[in-house]
Amino acid sequence: MHVVDVIPIAKGVGKEILSYFSAKKVTLGTLVTIPVRKKAIPGIVVALHDVSELKSQLKSSEYTLRNIVSIQKDSPLSPTFMKTCIQMKNYYATTTGMMITAYTPKIFFSELDIFTSRTPDESSSKTSILPERYMFQAPLGERIDYYKTLIRQQFAAKKSLFICVPSQAYAELLEQELSKGIEQHVYVFHGGFSAKRLRESLLQFNNDTQPLLVIGTVQFLLLVNQEKFSTVVTEFEGSDLYRRQERPSVDDRDFIYTYAHLSGITFIVADELLQLHTLAQSEKNYFTPLFPIHFRIKKSVQIEYLYPGEKEFTSSDYPLIARDIFHTIEMAVTENYRVVIFTPRKGLAPISLCQDCGTIVTDPEDGTPLVLQEITSHGSKARYYQNPRSKVKFPVHDVCSSCGGWRIKSFGIATKNVTQYIENNIPIEVPIFIIDSTETPTHARTKKTILAWQQSKSGILVTTEKSLAYVSPQSVPLVVVASLESLLAGSSYTAHEKLARVLLAFAEIASTKFIIQTREKDRAVVQGFQKKNLTDWYTSELEERKKFLFPPYGVIIKIETTGSDAIIVKREKILHQILDLEHKKYTVQTMRYRHNKLERSVTSFTIPASDWISLPANKQIPTIYKEIFTKITALPEYFVIHINPLTLL
Repeated sequence: MHVVDVIPIAKGVGKEILSYFSAKKVTLGTLVTIPVRKKAIPGIVVALHDVSELKSQLKSSEYTLRNIVSIQKDSPLSPTFMKTCIQMKNYYATTTGMMITAYTPKIFFSELDIFTSRTPDESSSKTSILPERYMFQAPLGERIDYYKTLIRQQFAAKKSLFICVPSQAYAELLEQELSKGIEQHVYVFHGGFSAKRLRESLLQFNNDTQPLLVIGTVQFLLLVNQEKFSTVVTEFEGSDLYRRQERPSVDDRDFIYTYAHLSGITFIVADELLQLHTLAQSEKNYFTPLFPIHFRIKKSVQIEYLYPGEKEFTSSDYPLIARDIFHTIEMAVTENYRVVIFTPRKGLAPISLCQDCGTIVTDPEDGTPLVLQEITSHGSKARYYQNPRSKVKFPVHDVCSSCGGWRIKSFGIATKNVTQYIENNIPIEVPIFIIDSTETPTHARTKKTILAWQQSKSGILVTTEKSLAYVSPQSVPLVVVASLESLLAGSSYTAHEKLARVLLAFAEIASTKFIIQTREKDRAVVQGFQKKNLTDWYTSELEERKKFLFPPYGVIIKIETTGSDAIIVKREKILHQILDLEHKKYTVQTMRYRHNKLERSVTSFTIPASDWISLPANKQIPTIYKEIFTKITALPEYFVIHINPLTLL
């Protein structure tokens, strides 16, 4: 009889290692099925003990060990993959099992034969030479041209290339741009495939001995090994889609970087505008620019700044699109040109308020401003309010909850009211298409809408940033930014960075003219577009982050929990006692707000970057962080831990 220590591979299991009895002797790395509560889940054996050596501990134990359900086979996960998961769980204060679950395909444990024995043990090919790390900041069209050259170089060297993307839509966009002429050597993997199609593609990939181009999401990075691949690229590196919203709350970009580093494979990060965190690391020689980094905006697109007058924007019937811009749109569709109009918000109106007392219509539970939505069903239109966070719907009411007034009016620029404004004011008949998470919630619906717009002679696409993954560079004659103010209204310290990246991306799809409508002409990022150079904005943004110890100058730790008022008070006391935050040098901030009828408590503090070494360069966790890390990982499961979140709320 043996006692085995097992890493459980499942979400919601807060323990890093569980112990079980095994009648049969197993080897390290063996995949087993273990009982956890009332479920049977997979796990990986990481330690073996003889029962005779643990008699005293077993007798004094408060609980009885259970037996392993079944022994399956040797682990198909490479040592490099396991090391990456362990290093990442240390950084993000989670468990190895949750990391394995997050970074393996859904069919992994049901189709183990596809993965078993496919990946060699990279530990046999250790080298003291660090892999090369590059950054590549350029418009998408230029990056695609470079990849075509890189693919030829890789194929000539009998090596394969893996390009990691944040979503299925981006995978298909790159496949369309890069596969011409080499279709038989290109594999695309993402979560949108059925289990049957994915199994067939993986089997074909395993049997293919030729150099390959693989485009996939991060769950398929485990296909990469040093024997077959020589380069890994993180494309669209600045995309928020790489940041996971559910547990484990980790950043996929860190996983890709760490895996490539430990595999000894050349690593490239690429985007129109790289993360400022990444750009700052080049100063410490973490990354080498493939080409000189610059912040100039390309000259081939005409950028016009029209600031509608104050009277236009405050009158009761103000135009959503300034008259000069509207005339330009009208001329474009008259000449059979397609048009894209970008607005950050979806729905009919992002804000509704009482004109008597100024009270904003909000969710009575958590205070979130409600978005006015409109749906068409069986030929009739119906309106409702919706909380953009919780998705809870509320009936439209005409009476102010504060003063009882009847003058509630909706304001703001969003996809629906821009569409209605164009329909009501353009003198010619023109097809209008909407892309946002309400009108096109699925990938299939979005592709269908994009195709219909592309096939129209003079269609107008009113869209959020969702369409960027579906439209090729330099393919739209006229692109208009109807509003950018709401992108700056969020609580994220990266709001200006995101605004710059979104504007650059929409400028890239414009082939002739790019127009921005805004009142924020004094913002550094807007002035940068006016000067066609973002260098001053980049410098000032980094200085501001340094002042407030935001990344890359600090590591933010946010811990949140949800419950009733009494429970929150008790948990906050437990948290401060365990972490002993009052006696540390960190500045601790605790906030409370209501969310879905419950109280939410958010505690956050920052560790200065001078006390921190970024992954994966560190050999061990710095002493100043080791103590706090040990305490964080020991917190009860009802605390949710975020490392470097985008917002402190």
